[in-house]
Amino acid sequence: MPTKRKHMSPTDDSVKRSPRVLFIGLDSADPYLLQRWANEGVLPTFKHLANSSLWGEVKTPPGLSHAAMWVSLYTGTNPGKHGRSYPQRIKPGSYDLQPFDIDSDLHVNPLWGTLSKANRRVSVIDMVKAPLTEGLNGVQLVDWTTSGVKATTRSWPPNLALDVIARFGTDPLGKTSDADGRGSEDYVWFRDQLIPRVRMKSELCRYLLAQEPWDLFMTVFADPHDVGHQCWHLHAASHSDHDAQWTRQYGDPVRDVYIAVDTAIAELIQQVGQDTSVMIFAGPGMRSLVTGNHLLDPVLRRLECGAAAKPSVTRAGTNNGKGKTSRSVATATLKAMYQRLIPSFVRKLVDTVRGARVASRNARGRSTRKFFVIPSNTDCGAIRINLAGREPSGVVRPSEYDHVCAQLTADLLQLVNVETGERVVENVFRTSDVYHGIHVDELADLMIQWRCSAPIAAVRSAKIGVVEGRFSGSRTGDHAPRGVFYLQSSNIHPGQLSTPVPVEAIAPTIASLLGVDLPGADSGPIVTSPQAPKHCLQT
Repeated sequence: MPTKRKHMSPTDDSVKRSPRVLFIGLDSADPYLLQRWANEGVLPTFKHLANSSLWGEVKTPPGLSHAAMWVSLYTGTNPGKHGRSYPQRIKPGSYDLQPFDIDSDLHVNPLWGTLSKANRRVSVIDMVKAPLTEGLNGVQLVDWTTSGVKATTRSWPPNLALDVIARFGTDPLGKTSDADGRGSEDYVWFRDQLIPRVRMKSELCRYLLAQEPWDLFMTVFADPHDVGHQCWHLHAASHSDHDAQWTRQYGDPVRDVYIAVDTAIAELIQQVGQDTSVMIFAGPGMRSLVTGNHLLDPVLRRLECGAAAKPSVTRAGTNNGKGKTSRSVATATLKAMYQRLIPSFVRKLVDTVRGARVASRNARGRSTRKFFVIPSNTDCGAIRINLAGREPSGVVRPSEYDHVCAQLTADLLQLVNVETGERVVENVFRTSDVYHGIHVDELADLMIQWRCSAPIAAVRSAKIGVVEGRFSGSRTGDHAPRGVFYLQSSNIHPGQLSTPVPVEAIAPTIASLLGVDLPGADSGPIVTSPQAPKHCLQT
């Protein structure tokens, strides 16, 4: 095991500028699995990285999970500055939900934009939740094989996307890996699409590495994200829906995808040569999906109106042992019939009208509440206070705000899992205590971190009585708040950092290695160079 090292000081002249930097991201690859399988020899590239790199744990933005983390990574700023939290957010000055448009709503320039203006040549391939930067000194490909993106593939220059698709093809999974009612053979097919997709990304990157001059080359593999969400129950023996028979017959799909990615990374590192600094980032981690988000709204209604309020029950069918329910399977069957029999233009019209009515009804409902749920990832719940002076019809006075937040926190911490008798909430925190910036008021007021020890089908407390209902989504794995980085350079001594670094340190580190300062970043670089002195990371 490499010796642990403290952060290098700004005056350490042992770190010299490397002419080029290769950044490889592994979307939602779990750091614990990478280290375990590296030690076992399953991932030889990561075994080598652990011994030849400066590496350490990475702190990810608490409560806001996957999307906010990647934006913080490539901007060097926290969500209170860049404004990205969840795909849908409350529209300022209203109770309506609106999508976050990454091309127009992001409030901070990405790393590659700053480097481009500093005359560094950049290639950015499939960065997660990234805007397209037109006029770039280099090339960018957006949403070719990234996870859960419904947008079309786009690029700079514009013809790059067409050329890539013509030469390498399109994402074999389409625009989402989510699907209800998967059976045994479906999971085999799913894994067998992901592994060629890893090779497809590797082939594209190796092609562009050879074709394009560059100072920074950035790419991300989305495949650990997709296999983690969909196949965690096939990987983790402790998962309540683990299918041991499937894994005996077909193996561990998570492990298979990680092996493919490990091989791809080795190929890319070998191609760029030893004079290139290499940074690998993996995160956020993965774990079994356990959430109470499906119960949060009825819980809040009872906390506001009392336990005698009209019960609100989330209904679900009987679990079929594979992470699905009979109700969800039946729903998927009916949906398939609907899509087959009804013309697409009729379905779009129906969906538009129905969606507008539901959205309007929900917005009116929020306007009368003291507090309400807003969209969030399943690993954390999100609550917005209906604050007078901020919301159009705010009912909580500013003088009451602290008390309401404190009381909600205390009440939520009293929730107990009816099945196990254990608390279901691990922690509740105010976003304003964690994040800062002019857009912090656009985030949720309170974030609820669920305890992930057992599925949450019913909760109780003295105030609310019992609220029940099962989560019926198709995912079995969920994000965990952890990450890891590896930085390999001829002028940086290998070893493990003694303290974690914030994810906001990744972008300043890359910029520093290229001799460029990143203005407005919330962290200094992990290591510093004489060409771009910055304060050492504070711990």
